[in-house]
Amino acid sequence: MKPEDLEAIKRLWESLEDVGYRRAYSAEQTTGLAFQIRQLREKNGWTQERLAELTGKKVSTIARWEDPNGRGYTLNALNSLATAFDVALIVRFAPFSEMVEWIAGLTPERLAPPSFREERQL
Repeated sequence: MKPEDLEAIKRLWESLEDVGYRRAYSAEQTTGLAFQIRQLREKNGWTQERLAELTGKKVSTIARWEDPNGRGYTLNALNSLATAFDVALIVRFAPFSEMVEWIAGLTPERLAPPSFREERQL
């Protein structure tokens, strides 16, 4: 890990000392979902229209889900996306250390994990 990455992690941990920041930061994790949805859609070469067909949703809903400022995720919605992308959906409570680790190791590949078929062919 680069020194600047370690410094960023250190600053994040320092910021998380503030309970208000922790709550706000945790609440904003849906922003990452927007990036993942778009990354997975583009990895598959799909338009928003195609993803809407696969999930049974409207194109406007897909656009909202891909908007970092958008909202509207339900577990059912996330399950329909996981099914369309053929990836696992993990929703659970976790320690902040796991969140920091996830953020520190974020790459385009982690944002768009392989589908079941892709993974089984590796």
